[in-house]
Amino acid sequence: MPDRNTKSFVRPVVTEKSSAAYQERGEYTFQVHPEASKPQIREVAIETLFGVTVTGVRRCEQAGQGKADGSQNVGRRSSC
Repeated sequence: MPDRNTKSFVRPVVTEKSSAAYQERGEYTFQVHPEASKPQIREVAIETLFGVTVTGVRRCEQAGQGKADGSQNVGRRSSC
């Protein structure tokens, strides 16, 4: 589990979907440490770094993409 500093915050996600969410609802999208809790994301990462008040935090965990190597073996890639 990350300690209570900015290590829970990894990077912002800039995609067409996240840009549309910002324009429509003023939402930002960030990639965070997989073990970071909502309070850590809110207080430590976002409010401390950007000096704003966070109204809500939603987390989503995604599995890595499938990887085929030409044989019957199929593995997983890291999602981070």
